[in-house]
Amino acid sequence: VLVLGLAYFMLKPARYAILLWGPVIVFEQMPSVGKVGAAIIPTSFELAGLLGPIMIGLASDKLFGARRMPACVLSLLALTVTLALFMGALHTGSVMLVVALLFVMGLTLYGPDSMISGAAAIDFGKAKAGATAAGFVNGCGSVGAVLGGLLPGYFDSVTVFIVFAGCALFSALVLIPHWNSRPTGVMEPRASIPNRPLAIKPLRN
Repeated sequence: VLVLGLAYFMLKPARYAILLWGPVIVFEQMPSVGKVGAAIIPTSFELAGLLGPIMIGLASDKLFGARRMPACVLSLLALTVTLALFMGALHTGSVMLVVALLFVMGLTLYGPDSMISGAAAIDFGKAKAGATAAGFVNGCGSVGAVLGGLLPGYFDSVTVFIVFAGCALFSALVLIPHWNSRPTGVMEPRASIPNRPLAIKPLRN
């Protein structure tokens, strides 16, 4: 649970920086889109938030046998790449490229965000402290969210997104040692045993 709290603290600043500063950053780097366009473009990040949690939940349950960390780690690694490429995409002036990158960024950020603060926290907090664990992890994220609102106001956008990419990578690395962890009570899937016909013995008089 402590590791989840640390990972969530490092992940949260990027979400709130894009949410609060996204239109400002887009307008500064792409003034040709205008203020209205700069306000609309970052909505692709939020729209992806509808799909990200569902997709990572399905991946965790169906592909990884209720293991939460593999889906989170892979998503965070993809998030690291998109964060690192974001400023370069803005400098190209391509609206479609920026919108696509923000959408992928939303998928790969909102997925781990919901998994770490929800299912994973409750799973590893166990039945006696699941709600407490979820509250602790979410509290760590709230502190990180404050940094997300502050950092873009004090540093240039390139530096901020490089820091966010590093934070996403750090979150992935601290979760890797727990790759095979499963919730209590969930067993390793076993290979199915083919049904064998029952041998019928003749009755004796």
